[in-house]
Amino acid sequence: MKIAILFFLSFASLCEGEVLLKDKFVFKLSNEVFSLNDLAEYKKQMINLSCIYPESLLYQIFQEHFLSETKDIFVIQNKFNKQQKKYFLGLRSFGKLLVYSKSYDVTIKEELTKYLYLSAKSQKCDMSAFNKKKKFTNFFKDLIHLEIFLRARFLPSENEGKTTATDVKKAVTGVRNLIRSIEPQVEEEVYW
Repeated sequence: MKIAILFFLSFASLCEGEVLLKDKFVFKLSNEVFSLNDLAEYKKQMINLSCIYPESLLYQIFQEHFLSETKDIFVIQNKFNKQQKKYFLGLRSFGKLLVYSKSYDVTIKEELTKYLYLSAKSQKCDMSAFNKKKKFTNFFKDLIHLEIFLRARFLPSENEGKTTATDVKKAVTGVRNLIRSIEPQVEEEVYW
């Protein structure tokens, strides 16, 4: 009995006054839940993507939303305010496309990882997209997966080096049409 009480008091003193994790769920799309911290990290990594890979098709599609002023958007409160709700509702399209793309097998080649790492270094971008082993972090890897998926689907001429500005505009339109078609197919639930 004394051992159990001693263990409990030792464990309680280790945790005393520490907050291990503070987060709040925002919405659920299909079977994937997105929290405030997740969405804040996706925003940070999308901005990173624009620095590391300025030609990003994904960023071109969602740049207005990810570049919008988000002061206090990711602050955890008891209830979401109107500004937060509006912002998060706008991110559902991004989340639905992300969830949809995960059902497709996409290969991220080692050469691409090395190329983007060197690009980040030379452009003096935030290196939080990479871990200590110079590999993509999970959030940035999700974005690269989605980027490859979109490029393979909407810019097939890119592999032949024949992509033009017109091709990119058509690809952006094609992705927006895809988003409109998958939006009603992906189940959603908001947490407010």
